[in-house]
Amino acid sequence: MSNMTIKRIAVAVAAGLSLLLAGALPSSAGHNVPEITVEYDGANGTATAEWADPDGTHRVGNARLVVFANGKVQTAEIGGDPITFTGAAHVRVFGGGERSYDVPLWDGFGEEGFADAINAYIAEHGFGWLLGQRDSNPFVNWRVYTPGRGLVHE
Repeated sequence: MSNMTIKRIAVAVAAGLSLLLAGALPSSAGHNVPEITVEYDGANGTATAEWADPDGTHRVGNARLVVFANGKVQTAEIGGDPITFTGAAHVRVFGGGERSYDVPLWDGFGEEGFADAINAYIAEHGFGWLLGQRDSNPFVNWRVYTPGRGLVHE
């Protein structure tokens, strides 16, 4: 991904976050966030995400299921093909420009200074962490699954 593309994404996300926090975007009360399902057959796992919205009225086209397992990141559209992996996995939905679609929600979501803190982090560290690189950022939460135990942390 080029630096120009990353900058465009940064501007779009920052603008969306700022609008959301300012109340300019629709309330999240009517949103139906995706439902994540992770199943294991021995050590092999399969993750899917489906919209909990039978009428299709509250969806975003750029939401993605994200699975970080075995040192690599895989993504899929919500309602798209399942993601397969082996062993433990960090799983989340990255909901595009509107944070109320994220599963689980980011730390600090809705708090004063949330957008400013994210923008400052992006300016210092770049954008790669948004879709699965495990670093020490203070925002992105994951559901953690392990074979034989299922969900062990959210």
